[in-house]
Amino acid sequence: MSALDTIKSLARWDTGIGSGVQTRGAQPFAGPVPSSHADLFTRVGTADWAITGDTVRLQAAARLCVTVYACATYLADAVAESPLRVYRVVDGELEEDVGHRARALIAMPNPHMSEAEFMTLTVMTMAFTGYAVIEKVRSNAGLPVELWPLRPDWLDRERTNDGVGRWVYRVPGIDPRPVDRDDLLVVPYRHDDRQERLGVSPLHVAAREVGIDSSLTDLLKIFLDGGGIPPFMIEVPDALPDQADLDVFRLKWDQQYGGSKAYGRPGLLYGGMKVHKIGDGINDMAWPDLRGLTELKIAQAFRVPAELIQARDSLQSGGLETTRAQGAMQQLQRFGAAPLRTRIDGAFTRGLLADFTGGDPTYTIEFDTSAVLSLQEDTDALHTRVRADYQAGILTLNEARVETQRPDLGVDGDVFAVPFSLTFLRAGELAVSADAPLPKAAITASSPRAIAAQVRRYRDTKALDPAALELRASTIRTAQRDRQRLTEVGTRKLRAFFQAQGERVAAGLPGKAADGVEAKDAMRDWGDEEQRLRAVLTPLHDQSGKAAYGAAADLLGAELSWDLANPNIRRVMEELGLRIVDINETTRADVVRLVTAGADEGLGVDDIAKSLTDLFEQSYRGRAETVARTETQVSYNLASTLGYEESGVVSGVELADNDSHTDDPMGPTNTTCADRAGLLVSLAEVSDYVASAHPNCQLAVIPVLATPLGE
Repeated sequence: MSALDTIKSLARWDTGIGSGVQTRGAQPFAGPVPSSHADLFTRVGTADWAITGDTVRLQAAARLCVTVYACATYLADAVAESPLRVYRVVDGELEEDVGHRARALIAMPNPHMSEAEFMTLTVMTMAFTGYAVIEKVRSNAGLPVELWPLRPDWLDRERTNDGVGRWVYRVPGIDPRPVDRDDLLVVPYRHDDRQERLGVSPLHVAAREVGIDSSLTDLLKIFLDGGGIPPFMIEVPDALPDQADLDVFRLKWDQQYGGSKAYGRPGLLYGGMKVHKIGDGINDMAWPDLRGLTELKIAQAFRVPAELIQARDSLQSGGLETTRAQGAMQQLQRFGAAPLRTRIDGAFTRGLLADFTGGDPTYTIEFDTSAVLSLQEDTDALHTRVRADYQAGILTLNEARVETQRPDLGVDGDVFAVPFSLTFLRAGELAVSADAPLPKAAITASSPRAIAAQVRRYRDTKALDPAALELRASTIRTAQRDRQRLTEVGTRKLRAFFQAQGERVAAGLPGKAADGVEAKDAMRDWGDEEQRLRAVLTPLHDQSGKAAYGAAADLLGAELSWDLANPNIRRVMEELGLRIVDINETTRADVVRLVTAGADEGLGVDDIAKSLTDLFEQSYRGRAETVARTETQVSYNLASTLGYEESGVVSGVELADNDSHTDDPMGPTNTTCADRAGLLVSLAEVSDYVASAHPNCQLAVIPVLATPLGE
């Protein structure tokens, strides 16, 4: 029996069974027929598709359909995997506004839901009803402070006597309440092309398939409960018995083997009786094929890969292996969740962000998909290409960050990554010795060494012998390896510290926003915070010093030991300790700024605490890496310089830095990265040049030996 025949049979079923059809020389006995069959299959005429136009019946059928529920939950979870963020267009580029109040509201929409829970419910509502409705609860100042999802079927638009429409929310058992239209945020699953509804969902398109799927489930239940349709006749070779004997035989057979009992108890035939099959089993009715077809159609309407919902036809080749699973999740994110995100963030930009910005077109709300794992496969090739171009010196750091959807770093990011071992020389510079100052004729306005060239001496790597070049390259490789490892360790510990510090700062706010407590006293024990930070950074400084000392000992063949009993090492550690005070003071200044701004805006303690939490969890996540990289660079370079000095074989150092960064001179030396690149300085001058490096600077110090290696 084909799938088409099965569909027809659902619409027109022959119920003339069980009446005892006579055959020549034999008497057939029909199997038992449950009354529920008659209730389900007595329709005559065309199929009943009333479910497609009845929202209540459609939603009821959908709630009983596992396929629909699986599709809706997969989409909801996929969308909620990425958070909504507030951005502002600056010079044609999107720049995240981390502390925006709309972002804080989305992160905690109401006291009972997180952002992910709120978004999951929103998408589920959209999938079942065609659109979601969110009510904005406003403060006395008129700004939204809470977001509450509403049931669309409880919200009605009514016409008042004056002809003006209003929205009324009717919760069963509770008095109706009017809702201002400006307080409603409507998010359609997909806009209705007929413009009859606020939105349409896949259920409205796949209603027939949903009805068939639910009916097939009912059919299977009835089939199993009642033993199926009359599947057989029993042929008795004897002469036609009395009707009373037929009724007794049928009754006893029904009692012994009727319904589900037929699956566990064998029937007994005797006296030449035979069984003739006249009905269909599940496979004969093409039930599996039809069920698989409806599952695929429903999944297609939702744009959910059939493999994810384990549709029958998609599992013919077995379960999902890792590659297929990843491909299915990527397809779900790209073709199912991505269009939903576009409509959701557009609705939030128009219906929520405008309340805070007054409709400023430079602000927008968009999903941040940078952490969605299933989308990273697409960006792997992009990152590989951008990384290769950046390392080859084709792109600046800012251009590489923009290509990988990260904000640029301003003037500090307008740099090229030029290997330390690569030096650009003009023709007139080739004859200059390694230790001689560059001739004035070789300096031009475009040269990064044009500033104070008369007093600065640069190293000519072309004049170095192979042993010196190898020492130079080994120093750079070792420094990069050690500092990368230490930076990763420091970043993890600092992120944990800043997160815990944010919780302490928020908890230390005064009980009232306007009780006379000054903003600077919002959290009073900053001395304790400094000691906590010291407990994190001091071990990092110590580990960095040990690594630098060990590297110097290996490179120079000297006996060096990082021992705090050494007064010179203690001096370096004390100098590094002063930096911890500055880091703590910067944090304190950020907190004072946020608390003061919140008090000026009339925010409550809870809102100010939320802003502080966002500062430490979001902004300081990047700051943790910057601090770790900077402290590792400073401690490593100072310790290396001390190791060179104590080895007794180093006369000075070469500074390795970015030759392309010619802007923003800093520190006591008033130098840029380009000024320092290749510069020869004495051991006593190194600390001043280290203090002139900017955050995230890759400055390294290379030893210049008093005598060549091996002499």
